[in-house]
Amino acid sequence: MLIRHCNISKPGLFDNRVLEFDEKITVVLGRNNSGKTLLSRVIIDVLHAAHGGGVLLDEKAWENLYFELLLNAGESEYRIIKNNGKSLAIYSGNRNPENAIVSIDLRVGNSENGSSIMERLKYDCRAQWLQRFYSSMDGNVLSGLSYMPSAFDYDGSPAVFLSGLRNYFVGDDPEFCAIPHRMQNFLREGNERDGFGIDAGNELLALEGEMKELNHRIEIIELEYSKYEKMIRERRNIEQSIFQKKQEVETISERKKIGERILENQHRITDLDVSLQSRCRELDEERTARDEIERLEKKSAELFPQFQNFSESQKANLKKIQDYYRELRDANEERNEKISIIEKRNNIFKSAVISLAIASLLAIMLVLSGVLLIVSPVKKSLFVTSLLGFALLGVALLLFFNVVAGRSRKLADLRLKIEDLGGRIEVLLRENNVKISGLGMEPLYEFLLQYFEEYSEYTELQMDILKLKNTLRGDREVEELEREIDLLSKRKDELIEEIEKDKKLLGSDAPADSSATASLEFVFSLEKKLESLEQEITYDSGLLARIDEEIRAMSFQDDEKKECLEKKKKLARKIEEHTAKREAMKFLLGIFKKTEESRWRRIRDGIARRSEEIFHEMTEKSYITQIESEVFGKLVDGAPIEGLHRSVIHLLYLSVKLAMTDFLIDFSQPLPLILDDPFLFMDEVRMSRLKEILNRVSSGRQVIVFTHGIPFDGWGKMVEI
Repeated sequence: MLIRHCNISKPGLFDNRVLEFDEKITVVLGRNNSGKTLLSRVIIDVLHAAHGGGVLLDEKAWENLYFELLLNAGESEYRIIKNNGKSLAIYSGNRNPENAIVSIDLRVGNSENGSSIMERLKYDCRAQWLQRFYSSMDGNVLSGLSYMPSAFDYDGSPAVFLSGLRNYFVGDDPEFCAIPHRMQNFLREGNERDGFGIDAGNELLALEGEMKELNHRIEIIELEYSKYEKMIRERRNIEQSIFQKKQEVETISERKKIGERILENQHRITDLDVSLQSRCRELDEERTARDEIERLEKKSAELFPQFQNFSESQKANLKKIQDYYRELRDANEERNEKISIIEKRNNIFKSAVISLAIASLLAIMLVLSGVLLIVSPVKKSLFVTSLLGFALLGVALLLFFNVVAGRSRKLADLRLKIEDLGGRIEVLLRENNVKISGLGMEPLYEFLLQYFEEYSEYTELQMDILKLKNTLRGDREVEELEREIDLLSKRKDELIEEIEKDKKLLGSDAPADSSATASLEFVFSLEKKLESLEQEITYDSGLLARIDEEIRAMSFQDDEKKECLEKKKKLARKIEEHTAKREAMKFLLGIFKKTEESRWRRIRDGIARRSEEIFHEMTEKSYITQIESEVFGKLVDGAPIEGLHRSVIHLLYLSVKLAMTDFLIDFSQPLPLILDDPFLFMDEVRMSRLKEILNRVSSGRQVIVFTHGIPFDGWGKMVEI
C-alpha cells in the first residue's frame, strides 16, 4: 500500500492544501498547533473509513473537514473522500461517476453504514484488494500497525495499545486457518454458512431436531394418555363434587324453609302482639273511663250537694233566675248610667254658679273699694245690686235643676223595675230551697254570681261525666273483648312453641337471638350459600361438559408410540456416530489451537526480540539492565506499561512499531508507517540512529513523519504545512 497524495481543507488550519508523499520517507514539517496531529490521524481514519466509524477522531473533529486520499495498492488505484464526517465516497482511479465504488451518507448510523460499505466492496470486482484489506483487520489493528502517536497523546489513544494483533498475525495464512475454521463452523450450532460454503453441523442438527420431534411426539402421546386418565379422574371428582353440592343444597334448602317458617311465625307473633296490645289498651281505656266516671260523680256529690236533687221545675227556676238576673243587671246599669249623667250635669251647673258668685263678689269688692273705678254712690249701688241679682239667679237655677233631675220619671221607672226583679228572684230562690232575705242589691249580685259559678262548675262536671258515659262499651262488648284477648294470648303461646320446635330442628346453627332481624340474617346467609353452591354446580357442570368434549376429541394410539420408539433407536445410532465425529473434530481443533498458540508465541517472541534490538540500538544499551525482555512481549500482547518515564515508554512503543515492519513484509502487508513527533525526548545522536532505522524501514514500507521545524539536512522528502 502506497499513499500518493492527499487534499485537506479545514477553516483556520488548511485551505484546500494538497500534500504529495514520497514512496519511501516523507517529512511533514509544521509549527506547534499547525494541524500535524490532526492530519496524521485523519489519514488513519480515512484508511479505515470503510468500516463506517472513526478510529482516532470523534465527530466533532470532523466538523468542516474535507479530506481526499489517493493510494496505490498493487495494480489498483483508489481515491477515498470523506466530507465533514457526513459522507464517504470511494473511487477506482479518478473521480468520474462511473468509477464510483461507494457513495454513502454516514449520518444514518455507523454500524449500518459499515455493513453497507462492506457489502458493496464485496460485490465490486474493482475493490477486491480493499475488500481483503478491510476484512483482515479492524481499526485497532490498523492503528497499532501503521500509526505511532506523539508521546503526549498516549493517554486514552487506541493506537497505543496493541490488542488484536494476535488474531491478525496468526490468521494471516488462509490455508492454515481454513481447516480449524471449518471445524469450528461444523461444531457451531446454527445454520450459518462459513466462507467455504459448508453447512455448520446441519446434518447433526437435523438429526437432533428429528430426535427432538420424535421425543416430542412420544411425550405428546404419553401426555395424551395421561391426560385422558387425568380427565377421567377429574370427571369423577367433579361428578362427586356436584353430587355432594346438590345434597348440601337440599340440606340448606330444608334449613332455609325452617328459617323462613320461624321468621313467618315471628312476624305473626309481632302482629298478634300489636292486636293484643290494641285489645288490652281498649280494655284498659274502658276500665279507666268507668273509674273516672265514678270519681267525677263522687266529686260532684261532695262539691255540689245542693244541685244533686234538682227537679225540672227547679232547673226551670234556675233558668228564670238567670234571665231575671240579666234583666236586673241591665236595669241597674242603666239607672247607674242615668244617675251618673245627672251628677255630671249637676256638677257643671254647680261649678258655673260658684264661679259666677265668686266673680260677682270680687267685682263688688273692687267697686266698693274704688281700686279700679271711681263712680258715684248711686251707680255703685246699682252695680252691686245687679251683681248680687246674677249670683242669686244662678243659685236658684241650680236648685231648680236638682229638683227637676230628682223627679225624673225614667229614673223612677228603673227603680221600680229593679225592685220588681229583685222580688221575683227572691221568690224563685226560695222555691229552689235557697234561703235569702233582707239582702241589698250588691250582696244579691255577689250571691247570684257565686251561685251561678257553682252551678256552672256542676254543669261542666255533669258534661264530662256524660261524655265519658258516651264512650263506654256495653257489658257484652267488654266480655267479647276479654275473650279476644284470651284467644290472642293462647295463639301467641302456640306460635312460640312452634318456633322453639323449629330451633331444636336447626340445632346449633339456629340464631341465638330470638328477634326477627336475627332470623332474617340467618335466612339471607342460607340464601347466599345456596346461590354460591348453585354457581359452583353450574361451573362444575360446564367443566364436565368441556371435559366430555375433550375426551371425545382425543385420538392417541399405542401403535404410533411403538413406531416412534423404533425410529428413535435408529436416530440415536446416527446421532452417536455424528457425535463421535464431533468429538474427533474437537480433539483436532484443540491440536490446531495449540499449534496456533505456538505460532503466536513464536511470532510474538520474534517481534519482542526485534523490538528489544531496535530499542537498545536507539539508546546504546543504556537501559539494558533496567528494561527486561518480558516488557516487550507484554507490549506485543497489548498490556500497558506503568512506572516508567514518558520518554522511555515512547521509545518502547516506537521500537515495537518499527520491529513489526519485518513481519509485515514477510506477510506481504506493506502498510505505511505514520509517526507523529517521533523525535521527542531525543538528542541529536538518538535522532540520527532513529533516522538510520527509518531508512531501513522505508525499504519495505512507506514512512510518513510529522514533526516540528527541526533541520533534517535533506533527509526524506520535505513537505511544509
